[in-house]
Amino acid sequence: MKKTYISLDRSTKQTCNVFYPESITDLKKLRRGNNYIVQGSGVSYTAASFDSNSIVIKMDNFNQIKKMDQKNSQIVVESGVKLFELYNYLIVKGFIITSIPGYYDISIGGIIAANTHGKDHYMNGCFYNSVESLEIFHPIHGQLICSRDSNRHIFDLTIGGFGLTGVILNAVLRIKSISKNRTKKLSIYRSEMKQIISSMYNLKDKTESLISWHNLSSSSKKFGEGILMYSKLSKGEEGLPIDKINIINHNKRIHNISFFNRLTIPWINKLFLLNSIYNPFNKVTPHFQIIFPWHNKLFYFFGYGERGFIESQVLIPKKNIKPYFDEFQYLWKKYYTPILITSCKIFRGQKKYLNFDGDGLNFSIDVIKDRTGLSFLKHLDKINIKYGCISNIMKDSRLQYGTIIKQYKNSYLEFKKNILEYDPNLIFRSHLTSRIGMLK
Repeated sequence: MKKTYISLDRSTKQTCNVFYPESITDLKKLRRGNNYIVQGSGVSYTAASFDSNSIVIKMDNFNQIKKMDQKNSQIVVESGVKLFELYNYLIVKGFIITSIPGYYDISIGGIIAANTHGKDHYMNGCFYNSVESLEIFHPIHGQLICSRDSNRHIFDLTIGGFGLTGVILNAVLRIKSISKNRTKKLSIYRSEMKQIISSMYNLKDKTESLISWHNLSSSSKKFGEGILMYSKLSKGEEGLPIDKINIINHNKRIHNISFFNRLTIPWINKLFLLNSIYNPFNKVTPHFQIIFPWHNKLFYFFGYGERGFIESQVLIPKKNIKPYFDEFQYLWKKYYTPILITSCKIFRGQKKYLNFDGDGLNFSIDVIKDRTGLSFLKHLDKINIKYGCISNIMKDSRLQYGTIIKQYKNSYLEFKKNILEYDPNLIFRSHLTSRIGMLK
């Protein structure tokens, strides 16, 4: 069957052949002459799980939570299990899983292939740290078990490897018990960017989650004024599952009206800022409301209209934070574009291959996809390269080989070399794969 897919940022739209395997037996029938890409929920910002020249393997039928080992804090799940299903299963038993994205209708296989992070990166790192072992299938290599102790090279290529090593069948994941199953959400106003970043570094060892929001629009008093939002675990009744699951359907044509535009964004930012100042967060909430901020805000992804938006997310080395924002501020004023979502997170991790990981400050902006916005981002790429930043390849649909090789350098070359040694024909490939130059 055929189906049309659209990336979440609405930059890419393609019609693809789709295959729904019901078991490993069906996967073993895959023809070697074809190209494939695996898809779970298909809600990546970029076209990471589809391509018109590849058959999309939908993992909907691989949806079982197989076994939980509370003593060793591990759980075995199939790759098609959705994050909300796993979360609800665990939370009522007093367990959680860390390093997860802010939206829950994402498959476990997709989370592994993207090596996601959450608002808890400084404490828990990327999802790589939550994976104990994997079972994958590849038409040439067959079924493989990989972990830190067995087939380590495949393990490292698979986590954050954009689905290029084959079909993830199931995973053994590390889970974490929690003695406190509520979360206290707090917020602090700061009048400029440098104050917020300083406060974040002061709080980094004392919080469960930590993120900032900044008013980058004409309604801000000073550059980067905003709100620092953080949480701490708090005692309550038994852990509450997500009460109502909200599912986004972005693979459809939407209105051509941009509610988030150059006129409305400054007003929206100002109203949010004033509300946060006069009604600061200081309340105990269910755990899921903190870790899944997109739970009741899915309208956002349709607010830019059919043309969509571009999310630029970069990791700035700590030593370069000040000069980076000095130049960013100058560039932003020169190519003024109001930004609705601007956030920072503190990262502490290890850079590997094309994973968005390492030490520094995660800086993210959602930019209107118009001529001015795209011109601003093009010039911002040069600043990112100058200060040794790396971009999140899974988030920014504009990124091409030329920019990525300058940012990731030998890490890119090493990833490409090792993936082609594993699969010289690159049987598994997506639109993203072509865009970043893996087929050159």
